[in-house]
Amino acid sequence: MFQSNPRVPRGLIAALCLALCPMWLQAAAPVLKALEPRGAQRGQALRVTLVGDFLQAGAEITTSLPGAFSRLAASPEKGESEIPLLLQLKEDAAPGLYPVRVRTEDGLSNVLLFSIGTFPETVEAESLLKEKERIEKLTNDTPSAAEKLAVPVTVNGTLVGPDQDYYRFTAKAGERLVFEVDARRAGSAVDPVVHVTTTAGKELAANNDAPGAGVDARAEVTFAQAGEYLVLVHDAKYSDQDQNFYRLKIGSYPYAEFMFPLGGQRGKAVDVSLTGGSLAAPVVVKTALPSDKQASYLPINVPGSSSLPFLFRVGDLPELLEPQQASPEAGLRSTRAGKAPSEKKSAEPAGPVDLPASTVMNGRISRPGEVDRYRVPVTPGQQWA
Repeated sequence: MFQSNPRVPRGLIAALCLALCPMWLQAAAPVLKALEPRGAQRGQALRVTLVGDFLQAGAEITTSLPGAFSRLAASPEKGESEIPLLLQLKEDAAPGLYPVRVRTEDGLSNVLLFSIGTFPETVEAESLLKEKERIEKLTNDTPSAAEKLAVPVTVNGTLVGPDQDYYRFTAKAGERLVFEVDARRAGSAVDPVVHVTTTAGKELAANNDAPGAGVDARAEVTFAQAGEYLVLVHDAKYSDQDQNFYRLKIGSYPYAEFMFPLGGQRGKAVDVSLTGGSLAAPVVVKTALPSDKQASYLPINVPGSSSLPFLFRVGDLPELLEPQQASPEAGLRSTRAGKAPSEKKSAEPAGPVDLPASTVMNGRISRPGEVDRYRVPVTPGQQWA
């Protein structure tokens, strides 16, 4: 209850009320909490639902997704909490993550990421169950209850606290398969771990944090014998998160673990070298960087890869390569499966390298004990970052 204070003039109370009322009546900017599903196979048409708050009927969808959105009739009881859409993805859409936002008269929402893949997609059966049904019904939490998959495939699943998800699949003798889990890179709070085992429980491969994939996981197996195998996905800390989704990709495709250089100047042409992973030799991607001032990153990937692309930084400053890295003979030769790269000797500069002001230097620490030194011209009173 608002009570008058006899010591406070009534005119001041009225003025305070008039000042506060516009704040009470002010509408809030839209907020996105979920995107269902979090991804799809390119070329597909599917229903997509944006879930959140203050999603007005006339809200505008802002995205770089290579496809077309059509508005569907919203459920009256959902009010401003959902926007149902029909999404038609292009057949030639590049695999990767694409931002989705909502704009209303009251502002712009936060970003959620939608993933486009190359494999047929399925949804983990357990993630479709309600909490009570998970307790009463069988789930895929044990090897005996593993969900059957046909590879290649992308599984859209969730991990709730101590949850662990088993999947069963068939492999041919000599078949090479990559098991990649996209989670943190796609906006999930899950820190995924992947294990590949025989049905008898013998572990063939496991990974927590894959080189080049942040805290996401990736394992690769070439199967000696034909038969059924298991893949297990769980959170590294078995934590309980609101954003608990993951995308498990199983298929045969090339992938890299390292990219060099890491960025380039806007509007320039750059040769980007991808190494490591499944690549026996470096793959060079010739890249024309956009001149658009709005572009901060450019996705770079191995041709034919189903892995998420690297994000190549696009900046405004001139960019240089560390002198010993500028030679075609210099660089890393990385071994497969993320093992330590072999050393390749190259002549070190005679002394520190001159580094002009307002310049980006792309370098690498490519040998144990290597130290890179640069010399900058400064004058008294200057401030450098």
